[in-house]
Amino acid sequence: KLFIAEMEASYSLNIERFEGGDLKTGCRHFVEQGCKAFILGTRRSDPHGKTQESFSPSSPSWASFMRVNPLLDWSYRDVWRFLKEFDLPYCSIYDQGYTSIGHRGNTEKNLLLRLPDGTYLPAHRLQSDCPDAERNGRQAGDLPGAGIEASYVDEEGGKVCTVGLVTVGDEVLSGKCQDVNTGYVCELLRKCGVRLQRIAVVGDNVDEIAQVVAQFSSTYSAVVTTGGVGPTHDDVTLQAVAKALSRVVEHSPALAEVHRALSDARTGGEAGAGGA
Repeated sequence: KLFIAEMEASYSLNIERFEGGDLKTGCRHFVEQGCKAFILGTRRSDPHGKTQESFSPSSPSWASFMRVNPLLDWSYRDVWRFLKEFDLPYCSIYDQGYTSIGHRGNTEKNLLLRLPDGTYLPAHRLQSDCPDAERNGRQAGDLPGAGIEASYVDEEGGKVCTVGLVTVGDEVLSGKCQDVNTGYVCELLRKCGVRLQRIAVVGDNVDEIAQVVAQFSSTYSAVVTTGGVGPTHDDVTLQAVAKALSRVVEHSPALAEVHRALSDARTGGEAGAGGA
C-alpha cells in the first residue's frame, strides 16, 4: 500500500479503489463503470500465460473486457534490466529476497537467493529465466507444476538444491576428446537456478564411477552424469550408477521411447535402433 501511495503521488495518478471483494468481483465492478480493457503484467512464464496473446478477451465466466499484455514475451531478466537501466522505482520488498509476489498466505522469500549467513540477495540478482526459479518463493500447493519447483529445494533443511556432476570417459582424461558436456550442463543448471557444487572426471571403470556417484549422492541433493551411456563396450555408466545405488539395471520401455523420439527429432528419423 505504501508503494502504491508513493507512485500515486509521484506520477499524479488518480487511482480508483475497490474494496470488499475478490479480483473477479472487482473487475466486474469497473466494467460496469465503463472500463473496456485492463493492462496486465502477465508473461508467458506465468501460470496460464502460455494461452495468452497481446490482446486476449476475458474468460467466459468473467465480465466482458479485453486483457492487454504488453510484457507477454519479456523474460524475468528483461523486466529487471528495464527497471535497473532506467532507474525506475519498484516495491522495496523485492530487495528483501522475494521474487514472485502473491498474497500473504502463499508468498515467501526465494531460497535460491539465500546466502550462507541467512541473509538474502535482492530479486534482480537471481540469474535465471527458469520460471520455477522465479516462483520458488511461492508455496508449492498454490502453483501449477509444483513438483518441479519443489525439486530445487531441500524442504527438510530449507537449503538450495546442490548438484554434483560426474563426467565419464577415458577419452576425456587422455585428451583425445574435448569435453563439451560439462560446460553445457553447468550453464543449464545455472539458468535453472540450481547450484553446481563439484565436478569429477572419471575413466571408464565401474568401481571408480560407482564410488564417486555414491559419495556425491550422500553429499548433494542430486547427481548428474554425462558420458559413458551408449551401445559400446566401454559405456559402463549405467552399471556403475546401479552399483552405487544398490539397484539392478532394468529395461524401461517408456525411457527408450523418449530416447527414440529425441534421436528422431535430431536426425530426421535416420538414427535407427542402434542408439537406443
